Amino acid sequence: EEEMARMSPVAKGCMVLSSIIAPCLYAPLAIGKVMRIARLGADEPRRKFYCHAICSLDELKSLGQQRGTGALTSTLTTGILEAFFAAMPTDYKSANVASNVLFDPIAPEGNHMCVKVCNFRREGHSMKRAARQLRETGQKVADGWVSAFSRRYALGELPQPASDFVDARQKELDFLVSNLPAYDNTTPEVLDLKVTREFVTWAPSIVYALGIGERLYLDFYWEVRPGFNEEIFVKTIGEVLHASEVHQNLPSCY
Repeated sequence: EEEMARMSPVAKGCMVLSSIIAPCLYAPLAIGKVMRIARLGADEPRRKFYCHAICSLDELKSLGQQRGTGALTSTLTTGILEAFFAAMPTDYKSANVASNVLFDPIAPEGNHMCVKVCNFRREGHSMKRAARQLRETGQKVADGWVSAFSRRYALGELPQPASDFVDARQKELDFLVSNLPAYDNTTPEVLDLKVTREFVTWAPSIVYALGIGERLYLDFYWEVRPGFNEEIFVKTIGEVLHASEVHQNLPSCY
């Protein structure tokens, strides 16, 4: 806001104009992206998969610099994607990956399942390339459309056919990264933390990420497709994200 106040009227006008023109210029590309994430895959039986891991925020920041992924959220998402592709059969060509969007962090309702979604192709995949795709203008335009539409779904404002459309596609997501509110520090120190989820269904497949101090606690509650190799995923997620305490033991409340 302070920078905007210091800008000349001409500069402000150019910024406003570019914000209007960009969505129009990139709309065809964004439409293609939305069409890819809107496709439904084959109706396959799935099985439940759970994994817990602890990551160091400093390690993730360092990894982002090494791999050229930039922001911490991009590093986390693309690192999980790398482990996912490693665990899937070679004929699995692409993945639909979502991230949660908080429209109002202090709102008691309305934030659940507001998402942005990106379709990543496996061919030529790298963490750097995937992070670049997340930053593309066409992807950002598509994110705006999808998050606005999914917000209406979360608030129950869509007609039933549209709501059913969203419901079917959110269940088909390969995974959703849900960043929960973080805490800078706690007293006493938290040594480990697990997020729990009801056992009836784990669709959509969600990675809960909760940061406390210098650690990020991850809980994977997924319904995976046939051919998903749990052993390879657990091994790769530990190696890629330099994670510790990686195991598949459900929280004791179960």
